[in-house]
Amino acid sequence: MKKTLLVLSGLAVCGAANAAEESSVPSFRLGGISVFPGLGAELKSDSNITRSATATSSMISVVSPSVVLKADKEALTTSVAYLADVASYTKDIADNYLDQKLLGQIDYELSSRSALKITPNFMKGHDPRGSTFGAATAVPNTWSNSGLGGSWTYGAEEARVRTILDLGYNSRTYDNNRSITTAYDSTLTSVGGTVYFRVMPATSLLLNAKRTGINYKDSASLLDGSEQRFMTGLKWDATAQTTGEIKVGQLQKKYDSSTLTSYTGAIWEGVVRWSPVSYVNVDVFATRSPVETTLAGSKAINIGNTGMNVAYDLNDRVKLSLSGSQVKEDFIGLSRVDTTNNYGLTADYKIRNWLIGSAGYTNAAKTSPNGIADYKRGIFAVGVRSAL
Repeated sequence: MKKTLLVLSGLAVCGAANAAEESSVPSFRLGGISVFPGLGAELKSDSNITRSATATSSMISVVSPSVVLKADKEALTTSVAYLADVASYTKDIADNYLDQKLLGQIDYELSSRSALKITPNFMKGHDPRGSTFGAATAVPNTWSNSGLGGSWTYGAEEARVRTILDLGYNSRTYDNNRSITTAYDSTLTSVGGTVYFRVMPATSLLLNAKRTGINYKDSASLLDGSEQRFMTGLKWDATAQTTGEIKVGQLQKKYDSSTLTSYTGAIWEGVVRWSPVSYVNVDVFATRSPVETTLAGSKAINIGNTGMNVAYDLNDRVKLSLSGSQVKEDFIGLSRVDTTNNYGLTADYKIRNWLIGSAGYTNAAKTSPNGIADYKRGIFAVGVRSAL
């Protein structure tokens, strides 16, 4: 931790001494490739690292190196990004983690009206203790995740009709605590599309459909099946003050096992940004959709998330952000709904264009019919993030 504190204070002091000297994000070139290295460092005080009624507090230091490689050649743009989070806990080293991401993106402009995007990825991550509904473990569950996404767009932004077709593949395998996590290994494959119909100069009607196949690698699992989603809505950029996209529809979740009945319910996604003045942005959002479950006896978790984020630029260097939300987790197949209220306040200071210092506090309070799942949690954090 002492080493992290030295990194934090050293970067902040060096940056503050040069605060008046502006600079673009540093990068360099290797042949035809642009290289963007970066580094972040954060120190946190977490009052409840296990998200449980019996709170355990800890200081946590997180160092986050990254590098992005990007190449452009006529209509083709390719990029590869590596990101990592290296975390150390003072309370229990069993909670230490190294999360890594390798993300790729290929953008190919087939014509002035048609474009192709491919996004492969590979990740090594973890589920912090208390973040899932499975049996408690002495150390966090760790996993490996591989995925591939693709989309084809036909039609320019200003076209009367614009179509986007999507394909997705995601496979996750857990690496430890196998007596429990074997049941969580899964593969999801999806195909879908969205059609935008421009009905006004800055407003489009949209139709969206998506099918996802769900396969659990444990042959004893009863959760194999599929989802079909159908949604309609509006997307608009009507004025300089208001933009947004709202979709509502229906999801049907079917199971291969005859012992589980299908589920049909309403889903929605919406976000609206209001900018009453140039230095204030207010984002209001609401979503509701099922996700896969790790709680025995439930078939899925219908998650609703409603909230607001407010960003206020005090000046060219200081930005304040206030957030609040309520998350409801409705366990399909059980009479249980958990509610979590969240709020947070963050202040960012632009030390230089490529170096930002931040300090903030977030709070979460969860209540559940299953009283053992109740908890309260507060996190104070201070850090810097940069592109070196």
